[in-house]
Amino acid sequence: GGGCGEVHRWRSGEAYLCIVNVDGVAAPPHRVEAAAQNLLLTIKKIKEEKTMLKYFIVSRKNPMNKSEKFYAQLQSPNPVSLSKIAAAISEKCTVTIHDVKAVLSALETSIIEHLRNGDSVRLGDIGSFHATLQSTGSMDKNGFTTKNIKRVCVRFSSSPNIRYQLSVSNPNVQFSRMSEASDEVVEEGGV
Repeated sequence: GGGCGEVHRWRSGEAYLCIVNVDGVAAPPHRVEAAAQNLLLTIKKIKEEKTMLKYFIVSRKNPMNKSEKFYAQLQSPNPVSLSKIAAAISEKCTVTIHDVKAVLSALETSIIEHLRNGDSVRLGDIGSFHATLQSTGSMDKNGFTTKNIKRVCVRFSSSPNIRYQLSVSNPNVQFSRMSEASDEVVEEGGV
C-alpha cells in the first residue's frame, strides 16, 4: 500500500474514533459516523451488560443447636475452556486464536515457574496468585522437618476491579433464583 490519505475523526463522550483512508480511498463521512455510532453502541452495551448469577436456596443446619436456616447457593458453574476464552479474546482484537492460545499457555507456564520460586504473581486488573503451605504441627521448632509439610496450595486474590464487577453494589450484577426441580427461573433482580 501507499501512504496515508484523509483522516476522519469522530468523538462522543469517552470514545474517540480515528479512521485513516489508505491509498486515497475516501470513506464517505456518513459511513465514518455510522461506524463510530456502531462502535459506541457496542462499547455502551458491554458497559451496561448485566451479569446474571443463577442460584438456588439450600437449607443448612447449625451443628451446635440443630436450627435450620436457608441460604443462596450458586448453581454449578459451566466450565469455560481455554479454547473458548481464546476464541472470545480473538474476536475482540486483531490477534488470531492460535496466538492467544500460545500466549495463555506461556502465561500458565510462567505462573507455575514463579509460584515454584515462592513469588507472588500479580496480573494487573485480574488479581494475584500466591502459594501457601499446609503442615502438621511440631512440639518444638527443631522437631519440624519438611516431612511435616503436607501440601502446597495455590490461592487467588481477585483485584478490586474484579471484586467490584461481581459485587452486589454493582448495578450490572443481577441474580436469578432457580427452582430446585428444574432450570425454571423463580425470581430475578438486583440488590
